[in-house]
Amino acid sequence: VVVGSLVFFSTLEQRTYAARVSDGRIVWRYPIGKYSPGIATERAYYFSLNGMLVALLITSGRTMLSIQLIASRPHRKSPVPATV
Repeated sequence: VVVGSLVFFSTLEQRTYAARVSDGRIVWRYPIGKYSPGIATERAYYFSLNGMLVALLITSGRTMLSIQLIASRPHRKSPVPATV
């Protein structure tokens, strides 16, 4: 996602970054991410992960909002065995 002079992205290493479009320099990083598509406005970058909604101030990466939307559930194995 690009807003103004910043591009926002998440990595497989579970990090979210803001980088300058002009030279790729990392402006800030946030310690969660991984497959987190986002939406950006002139003020905030919003994304969700594992039932959590997060809003970060685009200029600093400071958390503006962090809400757990869905209660975490333990992963359960399927009662149907996998077949090859």
